Amino acid sequence: MADDANRTLGEALADEVLRRGTTRAEAARTLGTSGANVSRWISGTQIPTPQHHPALQRFLGVDRARFALLMLSAQEQLWVKRH
Repeated sequence: MADDANRTLGEALADEVLRRGTTRAEAARTLGTSGANVSRWISGTQIPTPQHHPALQRFLGVDRARFALLMLSAQEQLWVKRH
């Protein structure tokens, strides 16, 4: 597993789904979104919209600073995929 400080949002989300022993669909219900969105967030092909940030931060169990770093990594990952 990657060093915690270097994990992407997708890695953190996938790890948390596994840690909880849940499915992406169940995680999606908790997060107030679709399973397809959760899959896109995990794969890095889409980033969560601001409306999902509070629920996602709670789901991941991270503080605001760590969540901000995860969002930055997600934005960077998406930019790289698109360029």
